[in-house]
Amino acid sequence: MSTLHDVAKMAGVSISTVSRILNGTAKVSDDKRDSVLEAVQRLDFRLNLAAKGLKTGSTMTVGIQIQDVESVYFTLLMKGIEIGLDKSGYMPLIVSGHWNLADELQSASLLVSRKVDGLIVVLGHLTDEQLKQFARSQPVVVVGREH
Repeated sequence: MSTLHDVAKMAGVSISTVSRILNGTAKVSDDKRDSVLEAVQRLDFRLNLAAKGLKTGSTMTVGIQIQDVESVYFTLLMKGIEIGLDKSGYMPLIVSGHWNLADELQSASLLVSRKVDGLIVVLGHLTDEQLKQFARSQPVVVVGREH
């Protein structure tokens, strides 16, 4: 597996230049950019999202707690979320609460422990206080609650 260092060496630039080009923040000549992008392609370089997450504090994931993966309602909702996340760089991480408070607490806690950047809770039995607790560590969107 190739590294940023390998790409930088092949392209004849610094590691920070490679990083800035890949992040879209570098103001460099077209020749330098082309050289880096060619090295990325030749080395089949892939960003290590876990390492990037450690540096940036972002996992680029949105945790989604639904209740029933077989329900048409949840299927359509997930399709809408996927469309909304498309091209944002964020990926959904889906868990089910099975309409059971203990399962809902466990699955929401699992998502939070995985350091999702946001949490979407669809229906369920979590109390307002439990939702507020989760909202202390990341943004939370609640869908379909009556209260």
